[in-house]
Amino acid sequence: MIEYRRIEEIDTETIRSLMEHYSLQFPRFIINYYPERWSKYLKEQNDSEYWVATIDDEVVGHAGYLYNVELKLYEIVGVVVSSQHQRKGIGKQLLHILCDRVRDRGMNKVAL
Repeated sequence: MIEYRRIEEIDTETIRSLMEHYSLQFPRFIINYYPERWSKYLKEQNDSEYWVATIDDEVVGHAGYLYNVELKLYEIVGVVVSSQHQRKGIGKQLLHILCDRVRDRGMNKVAL
């Protein structure tokens, strides 16, 4: 069964590994932003959120949002699903969760 929850510190290496499998979508310089983003979120619960999808406690997907000051919108970032678990609606469900969370913050639009 697929479960969804907020990211925890223990998830970060697995997510980073998932991202590294998609070097066109996640070049190294982009991946290098995430540890600081995750750490800041885990410590401060700021204007961002990061969620994971798990199957049997294994992280198989990730997506997040952060506030883009220049756009004055929340931006969806870091959407990735393990190649073994694609086409199961995991990415779609992560996006639904994030959009619901952004709506809870009073915004009706997001940037991709």
